[in-house]
Amino acid sequence: MRRTSRVAASVIAAEWAGREPGSAASVAFEVSDIEAMVQSLRAKGIAVDDIREGSVCSEASFTDPEGNLLKIHQRRSGRNAGP
Repeated sequence: MRRTSRVAASVIAAEWAGREPGSAASVAFEVSDIEAMVQSLRAKGIAVDDIREGSVCSEASFTDPEGNLLKIHQRRSGRNAGP
């Protein structure tokens, strides 16, 4: 995984994930207030999944007009997943 500013990107081979090619790909954007961002996106008519709580961060997914999977995430306080 490579972190640059507020974008996290990783490349995972479909064979490693046990999924169809293209189904495990996404781009995640770090936000400071995930609840406010989900509300803002929904207010603009974007269908956003409910927030999921993970061990390191909270995240929500949605797709762009071309069907690409996008995610927003907010790190939990006191957690640091990398440099």
